[in-house]
Amino acid sequence: MSPPRAILYAVLVHGILGSFGELLGMMFNKIAVPLRSFYNHSIEEHYGVYLDPASLSLVSSLLTNANILGSLISTLVFVPQIDVWGRKPVAVYFRSVICLLASAFYIAAKFLSSVELFALGQFTNGLNKPLKVAVAKLYLAECSPNEYRGFTAQAISTATTFATIFGTVLMFPGLFGTEDKWHLIPVFAILIIIVFCATGSRFPESPKYLHLRKESKTKITQVIHEYQGENADLDSILDSFDKEEELVHSNSFREIWANETLRHVIILVIVATVWPIISVPEILGFYGISLKVNFGFSNEGALFFDTMELALSIPFLVLMPILFERIGRRPLLLTCCFLNILIAICIFTAKFSTDLYGPSSVTIYLTVAYSIMNSVCTACGFSIFYIILIADLLPISSKAIVTQTCLAINFCSALPVTFLYPIAYSYFGAFVFLPFLFFQCLFLLYFWYNLPETRMNSVYSNLVSLEGHIRSRANSIWNPIMLGSYDLAPRSRAASLYQPLITSMETQRTYSTLSLG
Repeated sequence: MSPPRAILYAVLVHGILGSFGELLGMMFNKIAVPLRSFYNHSIEEHYGVYLDPASLSLVSSLLTNANILGSLISTLVFVPQIDVWGRKPVAVYFRSVICLLASAFYIAAKFLSSVELFALGQFTNGLNKPLKVAVAKLYLAECSPNEYRGFTAQAISTATTFATIFGTVLMFPGLFGTEDKWHLIPVFAILIIIVFCATGSRFPESPKYLHLRKESKTKITQVIHEYQGENADLDSILDSFDKEEELVHSNSFREIWANETLRHVIILVIVATVWPIISVPEILGFYGISLKVNFGFSNEGALFFDTMELALSIPFLVLMPILFERIGRRPLLLTCCFLNILIAICIFTAKFSTDLYGPSSVTIYLTVAYSIMNSVCTACGFSIFYIILIADLLPISSKAIVTQTCLAINFCSALPVTFLYPIAYSYFGAFVFLPFLFFQCLFLLYFWYNLPETRMNSVYSNLVSLEGHIRSRANSIWNPIMLGSYDLAPRSRAASLYQPLITSMETQRTYSTLSLG
């Protein structure tokens, strides 16, 4: 059975037309050289100071962190509003308004030669990132059938990657990638935002959110039919909604944390949140073009290589959402962990060789190798695995607070990594990549022993399976590496909320034993 047509249409709208924030963010990396000239011209014109390479690196670092600061504030202030305003208003309307403002700031920065306005554009565009990365994916995942939940979240990332291929082409020097024309990119983004609002407004609110808000059954079933088709099993879907809400009756983080099984889920999700931040691909997202130039590419050659790399990865990108449901989350995540280790080794070797002998064919081959592996990780959606785990393992009432927590951790982790990297790179050279290698090895070990498979099941079913996984691991010799206690005895009122689930599982085991006997 193929995914419902309405879900596919929604994925295309949010993935391709909703990529205006990514288009604005790409400027910082893809046209880094022309923008550095803009920074220097602006500061020299207004302050009479000419920036040397070290000062330019500091300015780039500050602009990067302005974007991350915006994301952090959005996480703390706006992400929680998805339980108040609703999924759709945040994912469609609020996101559009934010990026309209960011585009206006970028355009004004160009005409007023103001690096300060550019920083304001970076900050405002940063507000959009958690709303696209988390809210839009959770919104459509909640609208999808259980067997296509992972497909939907990953398909949005795949569609966004297709949009970034087109965006990369726009940033070639022959089009908008020059010091004189880069402001046309935010102009183009404004046009996309208008079309996105017009099409995105046609989709209804998430049926899970409507159920959480106690809307009428008629309205909820109408929305389910609109997203999942007339043949959707309404009784089964509504029953899974009820069971999911019964697991946790509070959206308090303290009460969710007191639940032993959900505590394990939160720890797992937090580790999956930090994992992509402490990795070389996180650095490549901001400084990929600069590193390619350092290792022997010209700026235009680096852009062309990035474009060809994305184009050649199209078949893999198309397959990835299907693989998420066919082979599962666990094999793909472990593959990404292993590739991140190889990426760190390749880039360390390339930088070490460049420092000793200068750029060469060896450093170019190593750059090609780590770039291809980075593309595979990006296609696998390694940076959004934690969002998929939230959709797979957390009840509806706890999704907003845990998503907010994880996004805050994500952006707080990114601030020191991206801010300190340029400084550490200038002092330590190749050795700056060794901590990434060390942490990725630890992450691989953790996920190998703690990550369950969650594909094609309801949240309730996944939690029942996870409870069995926790019990089976509790007395393992590997128990010391697990970050918490997995004894599910109801030691508190919050933990007792989970008791119906445990009783259900024990009943299933007893029934199976009697049947076999």
